[in-house]
Amino acid sequence: GARVLAAMDATAAYTRGMDAGRRLVLERCLGILARIQAEVARLGEAEISPRCLVQTLQALVELRLGWRPLVASEVVLRPFLQRFFEQARAHGERWGVSVHVGQGRLPERCRVDAAMLWQAMEQLFWGACMRARGGRVLISVDEAHSDDPGTALVTFGVQAPGEPPNIPQALDMPLGDELLDGEALHLVVAELTLRRLGARGIARHQGPLGTELGFAVELEVVPSPQEEEPLPGPSP
Repeated sequence: GARVLAAMDATAAYTRGMDAGRRLVLERCLGILARIQAEVARLGEAEISPRCLVQTLQALVELRLGWRPLVASEVVLRPFLQRFFEQARAHGERWGVSVHVGQGRLPERCRVDAAMLWQAMEQLFWGACMRARGGRVLISVDEAHSDDPGTALVTFGVQAPGEPPNIPQALDMPLGDELLDGEALHLVVAELTLRRLGARGIARHQGPLGTELGFAVELEVVPSPQEEEPLPGPSP
């Protein structure tokens, strides 16, 4: 299954069309992965890596098939992120990774496909944790300047020690007999998810803790009730 998935081309030409044979293979892969998921669910709580891997493979197949359209909904951003941070810390404990969070200024409410945004953050974090076993991971979330007052440019970054794989190469070259390791697979799914959200993808630079992988995604801002224009009163 991993060999079939790795052989799929991730270029724009591939996403524009897919022959019936490839689609059938991927649909069968989804069925196989559903059965694997049922077996993996029986594993102990410590066996989190196999569950994450199966979930990542399912996300990759669904992205290839283009099954789920983007569905934007209103999200209260801070509680949404807080739930993600709590899950990240819980996963980090099981992996032996210390997770630290830095959070800056953020809009209160926005419209976004919450499941896709969560998936991008999750896969980027998992990819970093694969490299930081027994170490420390820093998650940072902040708002960058946006020229459009109706949108917010939210940045999400993960710093971990070590040098991660080169994601653009992993995405753009046809991976015949080469297999992606777990770390690269998580980051490829994060990259493809970000493309679905309209973001440019994963960027990298050196931070104080090590290499930082991050992205910026533009979100539609929903005005708070007190910010909305008051309705005109009745005429005398």
